[in-house]
Amino acid sequence: MTTSTASEMTATALASLLPAELCWRLSDSDTLPTGAFAASGDGAVLHLDVRGWRGVAELAAESGAEHAAAVATAWLAACCAEISAHGGDVVELCGDRIVAIWREEVLARAAARAVTCGLAIVAAAPQWRESTGARLLLATTVAAGDLSVNVLRDHTGKGFTVLAGGAVNAHGQISAKNRQGDVVVDAPTAQLLGDRLQGDELTAGCLRVLGISRALPPERLHRPNVRDGARASLATLCYGREALAPADQTPRLVAGASAVAVRLPALGASADLDRSQRVFAAVSENLAAVGAEIVDLRVDAGGLTVTAMLAADAMGADRAAAHAVLACGRFVPAPRGARAACCFGVASGPLLEVTLVGERSACMRLGEATRLASVLAGRANGECLCDGATAQQAGTWVGFEVVGRWRPPDTLVELELHRPTGRHPR
Repeated sequence: MTTSTASEMTATALASLLPAELCWRLSDSDTLPTGAFAASGDGAVLHLDVRGWRGVAELAAESGAEHAAAVATAWLAACCAEISAHGGDVVELCGDRIVAIWREEVLARAAARAVTCGLAIVAAAPQWRESTGARLLLATTVAAGDLSVNVLRDHTGKGFTVLAGGAVNAHGQISAKNRQGDVVVDAPTAQLLGDRLQGDELTAGCLRVLGISRALPPERLHRPNVRDGARASLATLCYGREALAPADQTPRLVAGASAVAVRLPALGASADLDRSQRVFAAVSENLAAVGAEIVDLRVDAGGLTVTAMLAADAMGADRAAAHAVLACGRFVPAPRGARAACCFGVASGPLLEVTLVGERSACMRLGEATRLASVLAGRANGECLCDGATAQQAGTWVGFEVVGRWRPPDTLVELELHRPTGRHPR
C-alpha cells in the first residue's frame, strides 16, 4: 500500500477521523496531550451491532471489491448520517459496530435523543437493505450514565479512541437480550424516560422499545472548526509520529487475512488510564514486531481487548495464520502492569478494506474474522482459542488440538474450537 505524509492533509480532513468531542479540544488550541487523555461526564450511548459482513466479503470475491465497498459504505454512511442528524457524536466506527454518544445538561434529554435515533435507524434499515442488496442486520442498545471518551496511544503515538464507564458496561449486560432489529435500553434509561417509552419489559429492568412519546425534534451535531495550526498534532494522533497515511483509498479484498485479539482482563473500564496506556503501548509494539496492524480497541467491565490483523499479501495465508497464533507467545508472561494473564483469540477469513469519507471518516476492515477473534479472546481463560479456519491454514507450522464446539452469540452455526500445542519443528 502506498503512503503519503498525513501532515499534507487539511486539518478538516484529519479532524473527520476523530469524534467531535476530541475536536473541541483543538477548537482553541493547536496541540493535544502527547500521552493518554480522556473526556469524562454523564451521557447516553447508542451501540449498533452490525452483522453480516461475511456476506459482503463474499460479494467482493464474486463481484469485485469496488462493488462490495460501495454497498458497505452506503450502509455505514447512512447510519452515521442518521446519528449526526439526531445530534449524536460517532466515537467508535469499526467493522462490526458503530458507537455514538450524546451529551446534554439533562441526562434524560440525551437518553431520549439516543433512543429516538435508534428507532429511526431500525425503521430505515429495511429500505437500506432493499436499495443495496446487502442483508446486514442491526441490533441496537442504548444506555445512560457516566462515560469517558479515552484516547490511548500506541508505541508510535497513534491514538485509539475507546469508551469506558458505567454506560458502556451496560451494553455487555443487555446485548444478550437484544435480537436483530430491536432497540433495547438498560434499566437506568428505562427509569429516566419512564412512561415516555412504549415497549416490552425484559429481565433486569431492561426494555425492548417500540416507540417514544414527546420525542425531541432532531438537532444536528455541530462539529467545531479546527485551526490549521493543529495539523501536526492531528496527524500524529491519526497516523503516529511518522504520520504516513494511505495514499490509495481503492477498496481491497484481503482473501487470506487472520485476526488476533489480545484481552487484558485486569484493564477493565475502571482501570487507571496511565496504567492502561503503558500496557497498551507494550502490546502494540509486540504486535507490530510480527507485522500485525491494530484495527480495533474496546473496553468493558471484563477487560481491554486489542484486535490486530495480519494480511496474507506478502507471506501467504498459511504464514499469516501461523504468525497470528505464534504472536500470542509474545505476551507470556503478560506485559508489566497487566496484573493478570492475557487471553487470546485468533480467527481467519476474508476482510474487505474500505474507506468511508465524509463528515465522519474512517478506514475499516470488514469481515467476521476480527469480531470472532475478539469473541474467542473473551471466552478464553488465560489461553489461546482459534477457529477451524486458522487451525487449517496454520497447520503446516503449528500443532493444534480440538477442545470442543461452541456457538457464538447471534449465530446459528457451531464452531470447532482449537488450542495451539506448539510450533512444528522444521
